[in-house]
Amino acid sequence: MASNLGQPAQQMLNKCVDQFKTDLLNEADRLEAAGNSASGVPEVTASHVHDANIMLRRKLTKPRRSKLTLALQLITVVAAALTGWSSNNMDKNWGIALFVASVMITVLVGAIVWVRNE
Repeated sequence: MASNLGQPAQQMLNKCVDQFKTDLLNEADRLEAAGNSASGVPEVTASHVHDANIMLRRKLTKPRRSKLTLALQLITVVAAALTGWSSNNMDKNWGIALFVASVMITVLVGAIVWVRNE
């Protein structure tokens, strides 16, 4: 190891290396799953690890969206659809209330998704 690193720097280096190792293995697993058409036991090869390393270092792939982000995006789409549907029922009290609520939900949840993706 590098002898000019202080103890906090060495700890941070170890933490970063461990995180990269985790990311590398996750990406190699993803590549293996994408290329494995058989139902047999998955096997990550040296080629998978090599390709995952290149992808991580060059940022050729975007990280997968979390389930929370996907759920928020689905809520945004549903709320936007409700906005359109309720706009056809503005002559009724519930139509106005639903329109206002769905617009607010669409804007609020859409903003949260946008901020999370930054």
